[in-house]
Amino acid sequence: RDDAIGLGVLAFSLLLFVVGPLGVVLLWYTRGRDPQLGIVVPDYITEPPDALPPAMVGSLIDEKVDMQDILSTLVDLAHRGYVLMEEDKKNYTFTRTDKQDNDLRDFEQAFLKDIFRGENTRSLNSLQYKFAGKIPGLRNRIIEELVNEGYLPRSPQSVRNGYTALAVFVLFLGIASLFFLGVFLGNNMGLVCFPVLALIATAIALFIAARHMPKKTAKGTEAAAKWVAFKNYLKNIKEYADLENSNDIFERYLSYAIAFGLERSFISTFSQSPTTAIPPWYIPYPTTH
Repeated sequence: RDDAIGLGVLAFSLLLFVVGPLGVVLLWYTRGRDPQLGIVVPDYITEPPDALPPAMVGSLIDEKVDMQDILSTLVDLAHRGYVLMEEDKKNYTFTRTDKQDNDLRDFEQAFLKDIFRGENTRSLNSLQYKFAGKIPGLRNRIIEELVNEGYLPRSPQSVRNGYTALAVFVLFLGIASLFFLGVFLGNNMGLVCFPVLALIATAIALFIAARHMPKKTAKGTEAAAKWVAFKNYLKNIKEYADLENSNDIFERYLSYAIAFGLERSFISTFSQSPTTAIPPWYIPYPTTH
C-alpha cells in the first residue's frame, strides 16, 4: 500500500510540475495577450498618429506610468503655452502663464495644481519633496484616462496585483501542504517535497506572469503599434528627417522623446544642427564668452 501511495504521489507531482507552469502559460495566452492587429503598421511614421498627450502614450505602450511620462507632461504643457521655464545659476523656475486650463485633461489640470499650488511661480528646489507625494495620484489619473477612453480594459497595476496575490496563495498552499501531506503519507513522508516543489514552481511561474498579464483593448493595441512606429521615427531621426530644414521638429516632439526615453539621443542629435532653435518657453541661463 505504501508503495502504491508513493508512486501515486510521484505521478501527481510530475503531472503538477508540467500542468502548473503550462497552465500559467495558457492563462497568459488566453487572458494576457493583446488582441491581434487587423491592420499593417509601417516601420515608422513621421507624425503623431493621434492627439494623445505623451504621458498617456508612454503609459499605453508599456502599460505603466514611469517618471519619464510624468516629466514629459511638464514639457508638453510648456510647449502648449501653459508653463515657462527659466534656468538660473543653481536652479530652475517654472512660471504659470495666463492661458486657461479648461481644455486640459483631468490629469493635466491636476499636474498644474500640484506644481504651482496656487502660486504663479515655483522653483525646482521647492518641489523636491512636496511634489513626490502627488505622483501616485497622477499615475492613477493617467491610467484612468486610458481606461475611460477605451485603450485599456482595466488598470494594469490592479491586474498585476491580482495575479501576484494568486501566486502568493499558491505559494502558501505549497508550504502548508508540507504539514498536511506529511500526515497523509506516513512512511512515505520523504516524498512530500515533490508536490510541494511542484506548487512552488507554479507559484514562481505566476509571479513572473503577473508582470505580463495586463493587456490592451483592440483600440489600444492599434494605437500603441502606431505610436511605436512614431517612436522609431524619433529614434532614427537622422535617417528620416532633414535636420537642417526641420528645426521645428525638436520643439514639437521633445515631450514625446522624453516619454519614449529617447531624450538624450534626441537632444544630442539636434544640438549638432545650427538651425535648431531654443524653444520659446525655455529661458536658458545667460553665458558670457
